[in-house]
Amino acid sequence: MDNWKKEWANLKVEESQFLMSHDKKKDNPFYSAMDKVIPEKLQNTIEVAFDKAFEVVFEMGTPVIEKTYDKKKAKGKFYRNSYALQKKESKENLNKFKADARKTKNLNMTVAAVEGAGFGMFGVVVPDIPIFTGVLLRSVYEIAMQYGFSYKTEKEQIFILKVMETALLKGEEQHLANSKINQFIDDGTEFGITKEEQMKQTAQSLSNALLYMKCIQNIPIVGVVGGATDVLVLHQITKYADLKYHRRFIQKTYFQKKEDKE
Repeated sequence: MDNWKKEWANLKVEESQFLMSHDKKKDNPFYSAMDKVIPEKLQNTIEVAFDKAFEVVFEMGTPVIEKTYDKKKAKGKFYRNSYALQKKESKENLNKFKADARKTKNLNMTVAAVEGAGFGMFGVVVPDIPIFTGVLLRSVYEIAMQYGFSYKTEKEQIFILKVMETALLKGEEQHLANSKINQFIDDGTEFGITKEEQMKQTAQSLSNALLYMKCIQNIPIVGVVGGATDVLVLHQITKYADLKYHRRFIQKTYFQKKEDKE
């Protein structure tokens, strides 16, 4: 088995493990009782806040986010890694893309832990959500760049939103959403949804995840964003985003080029 096929096989195992870990969470009886515990008005308020935050960030906030990290350096890493891989398709050169993406992910986790501790002290719901949304998108943007993908077109933004939504789902719902993402990656099947519709779905997924984690940790719901909760959400999203962009990278760099040669 060559290095590419080994990388593909390992990725599929990691994907399965991620989904299985969420299957276990779905079986938690507290999860099924969450709707009875959390006020519907609060849930709707948080959903609307996330939806509005996505709208603002995509319309005006991306240049601001780009000032918080070294975009040129990230692109430079990808080009250097690509050049090394073209020269020699070794396991070491192939692993550089994943290694750099995961270093970036871990760094953002550390930053979020520090920032989140500050947010959690104030117990504020809506005002912190645009900031947290920016942190989430910045982290996914950086992962995308490490694997050589843009994040500025509407098509890519829908993909990012779909990845964020799916990362926080559980059970059969997550398996179905994951299959749709893989179809998009593997054969280009469109999601069949507008960006505005996907923003609302992702906002709902984020709201559910944050409120669920607050309840499971027995933390007052007043401060939905902040502390350990946002770090856990960021971890789930960036871990899943890394898996999906890694899959896209292998498809684009290996399988599609192989088909073109044939």
